Order: sequence, then structure tokens, then C-alpha cells
Amino acid sequence: MNDAEVKAQKKRVLKAYQKWHDLTYASRYAVTHIWHPGPIILENGEASANAIAEVTTSAKYYRATIRWNLEQCAAESDEDLDEAVCHEACHIFFGELMQEFKSPNGNERVAVMLERTLRDVAKQARK
Repeated sequence: MNDAEVKAQKKRVLKAYQKWHDLTYASRYAVTHIWHPGPIILENGEASANAIAEVTTSAKYYRATIRWNLEQCAAESDEDLDEAVCHEACHIFFGELMQEFKSPNGNERVAVMLERTLRDVAKQARK
């Protein structure tokens, strides 16, 4: 991916993100975007080849990081990218909750339902 393609994909992602930033309550967080021209290299050194993004949060400090796979972003239609960006913005709000529900005594399914509910509410509010 050349510099022009990277710039174009960053612009697409940020345009979509701006639509969802407030509606998904991600505006409560200081969000850092990290751009990967291809697969995302996670903090543990592993590659996440097929993911469009990876989100990490610190609810205690209201901070979040989104690592974007710009190659995957480029493969998405504008509508599908918008949906993916909304999904990732929801992860900011629900990131810590998801970790809790993934614990041995947690209920991941409840967290997924909450995320889908927030996404649906945000979509309706935008209309």
C-alpha cells in the first residue's frame, strides 16, 4: 500500500468514525488511532491478518487505542466500512465490560448483546 492509498484509507476511516464517535459514547475516551498498512501486529507480537481493527481500552483512565488494518479497510465498501467502524467504536465503550464477561465466571454473550443494542440505538439516533 503506497502513501496515497494509506492517506485515502485513513480519511475514509476517520470520516466514518466521526459519525459514530458521540453516538456510541466513545467521546468519553481519549482515542488514539494507529494505522497499519496491512495486518495488525498486536502487543504480544502476533499478527491479526483478517481483522479490520483491534481495540484496547482502559476504562479507568478513559483511554482507548484502535489499531486499523488499512488493507482490510480498502477491501470494504463504504457501507461495510461504516458498519465496521461503528462496531469498533462500540468496543471502546464496552471494552472493559467484554473482558469481565470473558472471565471464567462471566457471560460473553450478554456483553455481545449489549454491544449490539448500543449499535442499534446509535444507528437509530443517526437517522
